Amino acid sequence: MLTPRQRAALWRWGFLALGLVALLLGFFGFIAQSGWAWDRPHVHDALFKTVQLFALAVSVEHLENPATQLASVLAPAATAGTLWLAFFGRILRRWQFFRLGWRPADDLFLGCGETAAAIAVRRNTGPARGHAPRIVGLDVVTDTPLQRALREAGTRAPVFRGDARSRDYLDAVNAGAARRIWVLTGDDRRNIAIARQVVAMRVARSDRDEAVVVVGMREPTLARAQRDLWRPRPGVARVEYFDLPRLAARRLLQVHPPGYPTLDAAAAAPPLHLCVVGDSDYASALLVQAAMHCVCDDDPERCVQLTWVAPEAGARLASLHRRHPALNPANAGATGQPGDPVLAGLLPLARFATLDADPAQLTPKQWLALQAQAPFSKVYVTASNDLLTRGAALRVQAVQDVCASLGRPGAPVVACLHDRASATGLDNDGLAPTVARFDALSECLAGGEAYPGERSDVLAKVVHLAYEVGDVDAATAQDRARADARWAAETDEFRWSSRAAADHVGIKLALLGVSSETARLDEAARGTQPLLSAMLADEATMQRLMRIEHRRFVAERLLEGWLPLPATTPEAADTPSGLAYDGEGLTQKTLLRLNRTLVAFDALTDAQKQFDRRIIEAIPGCLREARRRSTGHGS
Repeated sequence: MLTPRQRAALWRWGFLALGLVALLLGFFGFIAQSGWAWDRPHVHDALFKTVQLFALAVSVEHLENPATQLASVLAPAATAGTLWLAFFGRILRRWQFFRLGWRPADDLFLGCGETAAAIAVRRNTGPARGHAPRIVGLDVVTDTPLQRALREAGTRAPVFRGDARSRDYLDAVNAGAARRIWVLTGDDRRNIAIARQVVAMRVARSDRDEAVVVVGMREPTLARAQRDLWRPRPGVARVEYFDLPRLAARRLLQVHPPGYPTLDAAAAAPPLHLCVVGDSDYASALLVQAAMHCVCDDDPERCVQLTWVAPEAGARLASLHRRHPALNPANAGATGQPGDPVLAGLLPLARFATLDADPAQLTPKQWLALQAQAPFSKVYVTASNDLLTRGAALRVQAVQDVCASLGRPGAPVVACLHDRASATGLDNDGLAPTVARFDALSECLAGGEAYPGERSDVLAKVVHLAYEVGDVDAATAQDRARADARWAAETDEFRWSSRAAADHVGIKLALLGVSSETARLDEAARGTQPLLSAMLADEATMQRLMRIEHRRFVAERLLEGWLPLPATTPEAADTPSGLAYDGEGLTQKTLLRLNRTLVAFDALTDAQKQFDRRIIEAIPGCLREARRRSTGHGS
């Protein structure tokens, strides 16, 4: 099947060939009428009459042979076809622009790459939609992945060629009236520039309903620097931050968690040891997310161990350390080597090991050497494309089978697939039967979501409500409405804080030996499972969970780039930044991202420790509220 570009080229060259044939037939036909006289007057006369065929009607008596008669038909056809190609495409384009004026796009994609294609396909086939959304694209290239994906899905959607940074093109596609705008050009700075223009267009025309502007952003520091873009604009535009690798890493650890120990067995059990195989963006995001999420002990010496197997894994890890200094072992210090004095007692957040090797060429000796200190709890395979991921997963499983014959049991393997073509399959084709499959696009993108990952934010919104009101069960409808409004207006950085706290609830339940599905929350639901609130009433258990929660909070803040403010700093003194200390330092937190509670748990004041206690005590209420919302009985 020909692509639109190939069909357009076929028409262009076809009409050119038609014109050449008409020119040759007419010239030689008129030369034949003159008795094959090749003198200059007869040649000029033949050329003149041939050219006349393309634009003027020639009398039949002047067409004395079949060649000139056929040329008189082909020449006007070539002229008409050329005019059609020259003007109809432009007229059709103008008509499509004109239609967008009264019927704006439901989903406008500014940047039509693979990510946009995957999102469009998922939204076009989502079960939650009542009808197919009107999809429109704008990109600087032709025949984009979005066009191909929609064509394969049988959906006709206009994709225009143009630069989304130009206000003229944004006006042409009526970006100010679109219901949802996806800014996915692949460059963070370009995305910010485009998003600023789109929001400005929305502000200029406030007669529309609130639009959602989803901005692709791989570097959170740029989003933090653009606070004016993310400030609340109720009724105008809601800007959402979107990082697919980060979202996939979060979802992957939720769907395929490693085996967490219980509190009783935590001291005797070895620390979690996760192996990440592959060199994709998902791999580095998974390492950071695991260091932030897999906190099962408050002792830094029992932090999670992470092993990275990939080509040039050492260099990739060094780049990751530069981006997240809290992961750098040099800052943790060692025997005889000073670390970062500000971070003393907080590091390490994770211990790393690397193997610079092609995952498809792993050997049993290398595999056993990586597990010399502790066996792997889980293996996550995610290479740069799905073919390499399948090959690496099969190699890992083969090596584990060989090691099992030596008495070394293998760890569960999860293959993280992220190509659009793989997301449409439901089988385990190309993978061993024991290898679990995780389709990043299917898991992270759903048809009815306002923004990617919305369905995973149910518990995070409840945790945010707990931060706002304390006792979730006592929250009124007005309290819930205010908390939801604050969530919508909050910057994505602070939303991720609630998401991290909500995701860790599952780990705390695992440490108690229950899960969110089996936890008994109400007295009415009697059974063999103890009541969760009764389990938390034990003071020793509460203290352990408080310490773990504070450790998780420290890891989250440090990995997000926050800095601790030592308690030795005079609180009343003027700071070099010129920001005066106000109570808990809210101004310093908001602007400079400084936090005085980023210290060891024992260094906290009693009032600060009570905050961790309230978070743990709120878990049963948060789970009850999340169940009500998931079943549609919540507000």
